[in-house]
Amino acid sequence: MKKIEKRIKAAYDRMPAPKPEDILPPEAYNSFEVKTEKKAKRRFSPRLAYSLASVVLIAGIISAGVIGLAKRPQVTDNTVKPGDETSAFYKDGVIGGKSSAGSIWGSLFDGLTGKKGSGTTSEVVREEGDYSPDGYAYDEYGTDYIEEAGSYRPVPSAGLLTASEWSDVRNLKEWLERTAGEEWAAVISSRAMSSRGVIEVSVTGGDGAVYNAKAELLDSDGNAIWSARSNIYGKAYLFYPASLEGTSGKVRVGNDEKDVSFAAADGGAPAVAFDAEGGELEVKKLDLMLMIDTTGSMGDELEYLKAELSDMVKRVSKSNEALSIRVSVNFYRDEDDDYVVKYFDFRDDVDECIALMKDEYAAGGGDYPEAVHTALDNAIAGHTWRDDAVKLCYFVLDAPPHGESEIQGINAQMMKSVTEAAGLGVRIIPVASSGVDTETEVILRSFAVMTGGTYIYLTNDSGIGRGHLEASVSEKNVEPLNECMIRVTCEYCGIEYVPGNGTHEPQEYGISCDKKALANYLIVFP
Repeated sequence: MKKIEKRIKAAYDRMPAPKPEDILPPEAYNSFEVKTEKKAKRRFSPRLAYSLASVVLIAGIISAGVIGLAKRPQVTDNTVKPGDETSAFYKDGVIGGKSSAGSIWGSLFDGLTGKKGSGTTSEVVREEGDYSPDGYAYDEYGTDYIEEAGSYRPVPSAGLLTASEWSDVRNLKEWLERTAGEEWAAVISSRAMSSRGVIEVSVTGGDGAVYNAKAELLDSDGNAIWSARSNIYGKAYLFYPASLEGTSGKVRVGNDEKDVSFAAADGGAPAVAFDAEGGELEVKKLDLMLMIDTTGSMGDELEYLKAELSDMVKRVSKSNEALSIRVSVNFYRDEDDDYVVKYFDFRDDVDECIALMKDEYAAGGGDYPEAVHTALDNAIAGHTWRDDAVKLCYFVLDAPPHGESEIQGINAQMMKSVTEAAGLGVRIIPVASSGVDTETEVILRSFAVMTGGTYIYLTNDSGIGRGHLEASVSEKNVEPLNECMIRVTCEYCGIEYVPGNGTHEPQEYGISCDKKALANYLIVFP
């Protein structure tokens, strides 16, 4: 009888389940009729149910991925020519990490869990970094006093962080002297950067400085070495590698060429001037990018930075109604984090950009260097920069890129990105946060000077965050970070800068930032 029972069970587990009367004699079938009555009513086995459920799930995942990818345009050119309309869709995505770009699994997970990217910090659980009703941060013990900082830490809002700005292109003589020092020269050499050999080009027209003129540097054989776009003051900066020091070449603007020597003149950079026909004399567009390090080490300041950046973006967007402004916010971490780079295309909707910033939080990282090279490549080559716009890339970070020993070819990759940025006229403006060391400062200031940008660094005057490195500069002018960034943006666009009055609203008075005033400023502080 036991043998017969085993035969029944084995047969019934198969699909489709056989009828007992087909395999048992009448007497055996009658004895098991009651036991098998309920089971006999099943139409298919659990195995078939699991198979069907898997098919449905996979089909749903594929459909979600196809729909998501269909909403993203395929952009092949990283500049938008004058007159082109902005696409109704955005080129957004994720590079690397646990949820890679265009990842169906990652997109589905984010959609099912209600996450936007990597999610948001909790507003319910009382943990270190959360904020109490009276406006101070909880420490690890749930109290309002932060022992590490030695004081209460206020709720993030614009105007709390302090910063200073230093322009190396306005102080080229000092830049060349400093980079000739052993420590700085070693960093520049180890990173294979061409940030010491610089030539200053001035482009003017009948009505004054010519904006967005293309200047090219050629070697003695006529090979292109570097190209750059003139800023609103008609200034362009061309760079050559140390191997060409002591030789000569040419500078070309339009159809005009002039000889130049690849050597410092009287301790400063060689200067070449051109009179150009035509050219643009007025800025009408601004492409403003934020590339933000969101690794764990940024946790002491990220919430404050988000408040400062949001205020800056909002106020700049209202600074000049005639200026067409687009904003792109982007975030990066490191390999093996939730993402390496999370990028968002340029948008006209400032509120949407601010909302994207609010969704991010600090996590990951692990070691000191971060994926700066990937973020830099995405910032320059992965976005649709408008050809005739002022192009500013604020790079907010607290750690250097990885070294050649970790990632082979990383130095060449970063120089390629910087070279492309200079050619497009994208000004890289680092915002150095707590944790930056001397090597990182040299790298960031090299990025800035090679693209005609400037260097912004946070200071300890705010009392917020960990210690900040004092930049190696001859002068220091401390101001609120948001005011610093707004002023710098206005200067690059030639629009009026209106300082805040302490309530994060513009005052009635302002500081003129038109071309004539700033040209005088540049003469006073060369």
